[in-house]
Amino acid sequence: GNLDETTLGYFTKWGDGACDFNPISDLNVEEVYACLRYLDAPSNIVDNTEYDKANTWRQTLNGVTMHLDTTLQMGHYHNNVATYIALGKWFDYLRANGVWDNTRIILVSDHGRALGHFDDLILGDYDIEALSAVLMVKDFGSGEFKTSDKFMTIADVPTLAMDGVIENPINPFTGNPITNASKFEGPQRVVFVHKWAMELNQGNVFNPGAWYDVNDNIFDRNNWKYLGDY
Repeated sequence: GNLDETTLGYFTKWGDGACDFNPISDLNVEEVYACLRYLDAPSNIVDNTEYDKANTWRQTLNGVTMHLDTTLQMGHYHNNVATYIALGKWFDYLRANGVWDNTRIILVSDHGRALGHFDDLILGDYDIEALSAVLMVKDFGSGEFKTSDKFMTIADVPTLAMDGVIENPINPFTGNPITNASKFEGPQRVVFVHKWAMELNQGNVFNPGAWYDVNDNIFDRNNWKYLGDY
């Protein structure tokens, strides 16, 4: 198996996972595909769509199925896996050089993507995954990897970064305290903008969209309240 498959256990025991020599063990799936195309391999070998369709059981964990039916769904999945593998190598480098425990790392994306990966994240015509950005924090002296359904946004990053490092931090541009206290005052209002492209959504006024109130665990549809389109 390749690096993606080994990391995720995405292979057959004593099948493609059993070998004495594995030249692709350090290659992620996109790199394997690139090698096959370079070697002019038959298209049915490069494209394993039919195999994936026949083995969809591999996409279900704890009763939750991740749809990998489209090019976008599969492409984003493999891209994310390759990214996390690369991050793991960087983390190992930090450990090997003795700077892991005294380093705070915050990984954050600016947005998610509506890919339809999970049925439970669909709100009518909208996908909660579109508003689910990556937010991962490795604090000083942290131990095992944990996940949390606590309500967080990318606006939490300044507070997370300065917590315990700078006492009563102030935004140097506005003079306002750097804090995330406002998110605890009640449900947060979010919008699924109909036209999100930068060239269509400029200035200081939101384009029309579907507005919702949301609080607590964003992956629970019961925590979303539709407010209307305007």
